[in-house]
Amino acid sequence: MGPCMTTLMAMKTLRIARSGLLAARNRGFRRTT
Repeated sequence: MGPCMTTLMAMKTLRIARSGLLAARNRGFRRTT
């Protein structure tokens, strides 16, 4: 695997993690409000 592939994988994982965090945050806000 070259550097391009690794960077793409990292970006993908970061995107997934970010979306998951946002979803969890939204759920928490809904629960509190």
